[in-house]
Amino acid sequence: MLSAQNHEDNRERILKIYSRLVEAERRGADVSNHAELLLKALEMLSEVEGSKGGVSGDVASNISTILSKIEDEIPALEASGEAAARLKPIVNVTAGAGIAVSIAITYLYMPRLISSLWLRLRRDWLVRVVDRR
Repeated sequence: MLSAQNHEDNRERILKIYSRLVEAERRGADVSNHAELLLKALEMLSEVEGSKGGVSGDVASNISTILSKIEDEIPALEASGEAAARLKPIVNVTAGAGIAVSIAITYLYMPRLISSLWLRLRRDWLVRVVDRR
């Protein structure tokens, strides 16, 4: 049977984990799977608190296991978020440079391409002189 103190400890633990997940997401990490696990643990805790009868230790063990798993993976999430944050400006500059180069190439070579296509398509045409006097 779980005590009220154990419920409070789990609630505090969930809040700490949630704040760490929010911080990891601000840094650019994908925390959606971990947020779903945290929600599952919170729902399990709410069910335990809502039940009037005794609750087996299996539920408490499951909640603790889920929370421990999330806590163990948060440092890796924070590191991946920082890596993504460092990579984002590089990707943006590269994309901008690629667009600028594409525009310049189009500006420089499009007239030549159009004129050569025009001449190829019209090479068999005959020009007739019309006398307008």
